[in-house]
This record gives sequence, structure tokens and C-alpha cells, in this order.
Amino acid sequence: MALVKNGEVILGVVYDPFCDRLYVAEKDKGAYLNDKKIHVLDASTLEKAKIEYEMWNRSKYDLQPLVNELKKYNTFLMKFSSYVNPSVLVAAGEFTATIFPHITVHDAAAVKIIVEEAGGKVTDIFGNEQRYDQSINGLLVSNGILHDQLVVLTKQFVVVQ
Repeated sequence: MALVKNGEVILGVVYDPFCDRLYVAEKDKGAYLNDKKIHVLDASTLEKAKIEYEMWNRSKYDLQPLVNELKKYNTFLMKFSSYVNPSVLVAAGEFTATIFPHITVHDAAAVKIIVEEAGGKVTDIFGNEQRYDQSINGLLVSNGILHDQLVVLTKQFVVVQ
């Protein structure tokens, strides 16, 4: 759940009922997991980075060429079939990045503020800022340190379907 004002996310809440984890972030007030402040990983290399990605045939983008490239870095690549959970795990310092190739904003808005308030970075799939009151252009979520490197790779290897 998110509160968006003029296209900018100002409050985000995600609850994982299976693990009883409540993630909350408010603009300029930090990100919290069950009332404990969280922060992204300080990983500075893609080697052994934990990256979650989503792919399906109705997606706007084909990530398979990017996934093939990321394998060369010995990354741990995972598919959860859930975008929100691994994205908030980036905020909690348990994952390095997530890549979402679809245009639905309802999953992305809460992720944006929770990850950024935890010190990470969230942009469209090609590194551009975007509004969260309309369809999005995919989502790239990272610890912030590796964001630019991931953007270079997405621009080179992500294919428009």
C-alpha cells in the first residue's frame, strides 16, 4: 500500500503475512521492518550479488538476454513470482537488486519509498525517474551502489517485446 502525491510516493507499507514482517517507510523518516530501522547491503560488486527478476510472456520487456549476461558475473539469480517481497528484502539488506519488466504501478509505489528510505535506489528499468500515479516503465531496484552498473546492463541487454 502506498500514498502518492503529485506522482511522488510519500508513504509505503508492505506486510508479509507468512513471515509476519511489516515494512514501513515515510518520506525523509527512514525505513523500518517491524519497528526496527533497516538499510540496504553495501555490496559493491555484482559477483555473488543476490538478484531477483520477473519474466512472463505478456511483459513489456524480455529479460532473458540480461539474465544470461548476469550469469557471467556469478550472481545468484532467483525468481520468486512475487515482485514486492524480494524488493523489500533489498531494503532489509537481504538482496542486492530486483528487476521488474512490467508496467503495473500498484506493486511499485510502496517498494520505491521503502527501498529509497533504506538507502537504495529505484528507477524505471533503464535508470530514469518516473511517476507513481500512472503506468510505469518497469522497475529496477538496487542497493544504490550497483545501480549505475545495472542500468548499463539493462540498456544493453533488455529487449522490448
